[in-house]
Amino acid sequence: MIVFLMIFVFAYISAVVESQWAVNVNLIGGVALLSYMLFGLRLIPSVLLAIIVASLIFKPQGAIVPLELAMMTFTCTVAPAIALYIMSSAKRINISSIVSITFKQVLILSFLQAIFCSIFKLAQLATTTEHTLPIAMAESFSSFFVIDFIGTATLVYVAIQIIIYSKKIKLTQFS
Repeated sequence: MIVFLMIFVFAYISAVVESQWAVNVNLIGGVALLSYMLFGLRLIPSVLLAIIVASLIFKPQGAIVPLELAMMTFTCTVAPAIALYIMSSAKRINISSIVSITFKQVLILSFLQAIFCSIFKLAQLATTTEHTLPIAMAESFSSFFVIDFIGTATLVYVAIQIIIYSKKIKLTQFS
């Protein structure tokens, strides 16, 4: 339920900020990664459902969304899960203790997630547009990557710092 609310709130924020009532994939991908870090990869179905509901509610008026919704949902759900799985299986991150995660680990995780999201978005761009030049594809990839990387790293790091700070406050109140 918490994951559903997190994704729904960030989808609403991205829709309001973009002022066109469309969900920003970059922001939602970062929230999905954060929810996987906090609660584990077993929440993939919850993230998937939350992204679908938020996308249907905050879609542009008159937009037909079947292919775009499927691709965005796949991107937002799978890319962060793949990045976290790679880091966990390489023993580079221990998600059981959120306090032990360093800034370097957040950067590496955000880098991996941005690479996978950018590849998926590039595939979506290639399937939805016809004659795309290789130079335009390269520019799109670099733009997708930079936005994903900076947005995810900022969102995840700030959220982890807030969680650590709130845990410290709780510990000092009860001691």
